[in-house]
Amino acid sequence: MSGIKELFDTYGRNARLYPAVLLMVPLFALPGVLSGVEKLSRGIAMGIVGVALLYALTHWVRTLGRRAEKQLLAKWGGFPTTRWLLWHDRTLDFTTKRRYHDYLRANGLEMPSVEEERTDEAGAREKLASAVTWLRINRRGESHKILHGENASYGFRRNLYGAKPVGIAISLAASGIGTWSAMVTVMQIAAPTIAQALDTIPLDVRVGLTVSFVSLLIWIFVVTQHWVLEAAELYAKALLETCDSTAD
Repeated sequence: MSGIKELFDTYGRNARLYPAVLLMVPLFALPGVLSGVEKLSRGIAMGIVGVALLYALTHWVRTLGRRAEKQLLAKWGGFPTTRWLLWHDRTLDFTTKRRYHDYLRANGLEMPSVEEERTDEAGAREKLASAVTWLRINRRGESHKILHGENASYGFRRNLYGAKPVGIAISLAASGIGTWSAMVTVMQIAAPTIAQALDTIPLDVRVGLTVSFVSLLIWIFVVTQHWVLEAAELYAKALLETCDSTAD
């Protein structure tokens, strides 16, 4: 029961539920599916089965997202939160970075000096990663809603990116089925012009094709590595800025 509750909390909805739903959008756009779903939704038993399947799908999507995250981190050089705290990284200015280091050190965390980082960067990264973990754990709660929103946004994009190959495959399949249905309809009616032939295609088929093609374009051109990195950096900025906040 706690797992179902997690699915419908803020993070669960944004990072796990919504990507799973978006993954299946093209299938719901297929001809006749919407009317079938409407009939099935009337059955309580089918509703329970539907929730169970959706819950399982969200876990699968999260797994895909975590797998993709490992590949992304290798390309990014680690999480932005940890990377930005490295002394040689130039994303943050030196004064701000030193202030963050001082805050974390004042809370009992071991922070690497410039010299320590120069001689042992791996060791420095390990200390910084531990400090970031401490900071993240101590920023849970209602007093950091903006931070939690950025975290959910990152989870949403990461999981959607992880499911990208599946999403493209589903969109292509739905587009193919919709195109075939449209072609069969057109071929059955000997319309004198192309415009009239297109008018013979049922509305649900046209809507389905539009949704499928738009979904395909989104998967290809919107759900990208840069899109995920953007969310990761926004979360990193929000998390590190809590070092300047008085709300602990």
